[in-house]
Amino acid sequence: MGKVELVVGGSKVQAGLDRMVLGIPYPKLSKHDAQNPPSQDELADIAAMQKEFHASMKHIGNMIKVTGNHHVSNTQNKDLKRYKVLSDDGSLICVFSLGFSFGTGVINLEINPSRMTTEKWGELHALLAVTFDNNYQEFYERCVVAHAEFYVDVPGADLSRLVLIDEGRRTTTKHKSTTYHGRRESQLVGTMYDKAKQLNQEGLLVRIEVRINRRDIQFQDLVEHNLSNPFSNFLVVDVIQMQLLADKLGQAYLANQIKEWGLCESVKNKHARKAILARLREVAVPWWQPELFWATHRELLLQFKPGHAGGFA
Repeated sequence: MGKVELVVGGSKVQAGLDRMVLGIPYPKLSKHDAQNPPSQDELADIAAMQKEFHASMKHIGNMIKVTGNHHVSNTQNKDLKRYKVLSDDGSLICVFSLGFSFGTGVINLEINPSRMTTEKWGELHALLAVTFDNNYQEFYERCVVAHAEFYVDVPGADLSRLVLIDEGRRTTTKHKSTTYHGRRESQLVGTMYDKAKQLNQEGLLVRIEVRINRRDIQFQDLVEHNLSNPFSNFLVVDVIQMQLLADKLGQAYLANQIKEWGLCESVKNKHARKAILARLREVAVPWWQPELFWATHRELLLQFKPGHAGGFA
């Protein structure tokens, strides 16, 4: 359910859904100013909804405890706990984060669709059925996209010969040996890394991954509506082709600068940057097809729609 194989530009690739964190928003007052303070009715409504949220949080924790294997662990925040729900063989099904973070109530469900089996989906669905009054449908309609990872794996690709180009102005950051385009908590983040090394396996395997952190988007909207394609913000180019382009422009140093700092930091002039980006698109690797990738991920997401044939619920 969480991944599919494709043949693109003569290469076999795999597209899939990785870690997803879906959250129930904590009821809060909308912004008011001194001239327009909240009414007593608004305060009462919010207080009632927060009370209901607290009750749901407690109910979810109780249902996890009575319905199957689980492990509870603390977080750096003493008021927030992680409930790891386990299958009969001890493998992970999902993680619920329940509690408070800086005074805000937290109900988050973390899953990894690419690692799920039919049996695990069934166990998760059963848990949600006893957790929410209207079963999975209620969770689906209420939750927002706290975090979602969409990936493309390319077997046989050599990471040292590739560079991920960010077409936008996101800040380039590094964590351990991985470069990120966009801060890790930004609404959109892109990265490319050696997946074979991470898995400690032989051979070549490159993963290109885009991540979104959008608590302003309902999960239902992500699933059912064709929102902006996150892959379209990035481009994968062979470093040799990029060096040849830099040489033609009489700026041999430019290829290394782009690889190290990103296009936006390397080329400050927006007109020059636009021209170079157009040339880079011409030499993108043949298997880089953002529209096809997003269409495939959209099909995977649709399986979360209640009642979808062959889907999650």
